[in-house]
Amino acid sequence: MNEKVLGYLTEYFQINDFFKKFYELVFTDKRLLIINTGETFRSWFARTDVAYSKRENLLEMDIMDIFKNFEEKKIESIYYKNIEEIVLSNKTFIKNGKIKIELCEGKKTYYTSKENSIGEIQKICREYDVPITITVN
Repeated sequence: MNEKVLGYLTEYFQINDFFKKFYELVFTDKRLLIINTGETFRSWFARTDVAYSKRENLLEMDIMDIFKNFEEKKIESIYYKNIEEIVLSNKTFIKNGKIKIELCEGKKTYYTSKENSIGEIQKICREYDVPITITVN
């Protein structure tokens, strides 16, 4: 595999009625990898960040290590040509930050409680000239 990791966006999640699922986003020179790193029960008293150790290891991995260490079914691969736009919103006092990935066939939305998530994404895309349209709300 002749693919280079450009950057990582960590601590993203989706919430449904019962679970909070954790995701890490990896930008390469060819595609965006969305890695499901775990889930936890959603109740306030039982909630924990089950993805912490996986996230710490991920930051040291290259593309080959990622595919060796995560199950294939937990990695979603989206080539840049299939991404129409990425819409970003920063975290506020009331709302989590958000990344909405508009695809040719639908959309995917992930949330983060991190500050300045927009800056991280813009830096990766600007520094490496990632061929996708970024819109900031």
